[in-house]
This record gives sequence, structure tokens and C-alpha cells, in this order.
Amino acid sequence: MSSDTTDQWHMPLGTMSVPPVVQDFNGMNFESPYLFDDRRSPVGAIPSGEGHQAVRDVTEMVTSTSSSVTAAVKATAITSVFLDECLHMFFIRFIPTFQILHRATFVFRECTHALLLNAIAIGSLYLGPKDSVGKGEALWRLAHAALSTLWQSLITQNGPYDACKGVQLMITALLGQIYGALSKNRAIRTTSQVFHPLGFLWARHCGMYDSEPYSRDNLPSIDAPAAEKERQWRIWSAREIQQRTLLAYYVLDGLVAQMSSDGASSRHFANPLTLPSSEEAFDASNADEWLAYMLHRKPDQSSFRTIFRSLFPPVGSFRPLQYQFSAFALCVVLEGLQSLVSDFDDHELAVGVPSQSEVRRALAQIHETVSMSIQFNAAERLEILMR
Repeated sequence: MSSDTTDQWHMPLGTMSVPPVVQDFNGMNFESPYLFDDRRSPVGAIPSGEGHQAVRDVTEMVTSTSSSVTAAVKATAITSVFLDECLHMFFIRFIPTFQILHRATFVFRECTHALLLNAIAIGSLYLGPKDSVGKGEALWRLAHAALSTLWQSLITQNGPYDACKGVQLMITALLGQIYGALSKNRAIRTTSQVFHPLGFLWARHCGMYDSEPYSRDNLPSIDAPAAEKERQWRIWSAREIQQRTLLAYYVLDGLVAQMSSDGASSRHFANPLTLPSSEEAFDASNADEWLAYMLHRKPDQSSFRTIFRSLFPPVGSFRPLQYQFSAFALCVVLEGLQSLVSDFDDHELAVGVPSQSEVRRALAQIHETVSMSIQFNAAERLEILMR
């Protein structure tokens, strides 16, 4: 799709090129040459003016829905202090637990407004006042309405350092789904997952699976000008955010599959993405810290597809895992295994799904890897082992 020169997202259905279907009806006997005409409903049975009535009703419904969403925001008396507090909580409480945005290089004016609203909504969940939840829900509904109507435009946008278009759209939809998963409101939990399967489709359409990871050949020297180091740091962080956003969809996919008792939306074991960077590199507060770490440690470029293959080796070829796992990467692996568990049936095994004993063996490998690793702090190790 990404190589197609025609933007089919904006193309009306009637203008899409559809090859003619040629069928051979020789030898087929029909009772009457007017068989299909005889079975159609008479035009007189269609009430006059129903088409115009449908247009009016749908127009009023859309207008009413839009008005109710904006009215709810106005009714909550949201202040700038509340918005600032929510964004602050989003970055200091939520992002450290699920690192999908790079706080050190985050620029508010380079983000879509819907993205900021979803970030604010998530931050509102960490505030104490009771009315914070209602305000967060109102902001989430506003962002969701904007995403529902403007995604065709958002998918064409890209930031100054993004490798491809649509990253802002992916992050916006992801944050909206995360808020829904954390919300106590059942209607929001259900509605928030509308865009979940579309995330993988959008990523392929925008070429995110084909984006090359940041090349170490582009790393500046220690003596390079500060402007060049800053520029390369921001290019690297944009690539890392894009990759982590897409990987977060896989994490969310496993969680949603478990919550809904349904199958996964994507084939986790075919995930071609490579391991994300280490937390040390991602947590660097400036370009010099980042560069010093990158120059002294070569990143592991293994793909998740390769990792899953090594978790299910042929009989007699068991090997310990030798990958540089971050806590975020292990979340992706665990939710991939969760997608397998969701495919288990009470009586039969789905085609191509490893047996429960094989999954148990894979989990035992991960448990040993986490237990023996010295790179995780106590909180990270406990969280991973609990999952």
C-alpha cells in the first residue's frame, strides 16, 4: 500500500479501479430471461422522500453528538492549571511505566491537539480530586471525536524528524486506547478499542514496518558541534518513538485479547520489528549523555520474530536466551505469548499454535532470564515476573 501512487484513503468507493469479472454462462439454463427482473422489489414500494429524511436524520444525529461532546467539555470548567497538572502527571507517573514518548525531546507545539488531549486524560487518572475523572473523560471523548473525523488528515502528517507519515496518528490512537483500558467507565473501555485493529493497518500503509532503524554510521563524534549532536539525537529519538509506538500496539493487543477473551488482532510471532533501545539510552537527558552511551554499546538488532523462534526450538536444540532485553521488550514478548494462550481452546488446539507444554517451557526460559538478569531494578523485575 505504501508504494501505491494513488492515495486510496481519500478516494470515493465509486472511483476505485475494479477489474471486470468475466464469467462463462454457456450451458447454464435459466427458466426465464427476466429471472432477476421478476424478483426485484417494485419501485412503488419505496416511500417517497425517505432518502431526504435519512440525510436529515443522520445530519441531525452527527450535529447532536458533536454538540454534546463540546458541551460536556465546557460544562466541566477545565482550567489551565488542571491541564498543566495532568500533563505533568502523565510524564512523571505514566511514561516511566510505559516508555512510548521521549520526554527529553518532547515539543508540545509539534504534537497534534488530539494527542495532547489523550495525554491529559491519562494524567487526570493520577490526580486526587473526584472531578478529575469526569474532566478526563470529557477530554477523551473530544479527542476520540476528533480522531474519528480527522484521521484521514492525520495520517498524512509527520513531524520534523519522523521517518514516515502517520506517527502522530498512531500515538494519538494508542494513548486513547490506553486511557480506555485504564478507565472504569465500561462504555469508554469498549469505544476506545474501535481503532485498535486499524493501528496495524495504518502502520503498514505509512511504511512503518519498512523504516530502517537508526544507523550507527550516523552517530556524530564526541567532538562534533553541539547542533549536530542535538540533531542526530532528535532523529534517533523520533525513530525510537515510532518503533516503541508500534510495539506498544502489540503489548496492548495481548492485553485486549485477554480482557475480551478473544483472539489477537495481529500475528505476534511474525513481528519483524527489532528490539527497542536500552532504557539507559532512552532516558538520557541530553545529547551528550545519549552519545556517550551509544558510542560505547552496540545495540541488539534482533527481531521479535527471531526471538519467538528461539523460544520454540526444535526438539533437542534448547539454548538459553542471549538477547539484550529491556523491560519494554520483555512486555512485547510476554504479550506475544499471551496471544498464544488466548488461542487455546478447552478441547482442541488451533492449527499452528504451540502446545501448552511448549508455552510453559518458553515462559520458564523468560522467567530464568529475568531472574538472572542484573539490568532490571527490583520494581521492574517484580512487575515482569508477576505478568
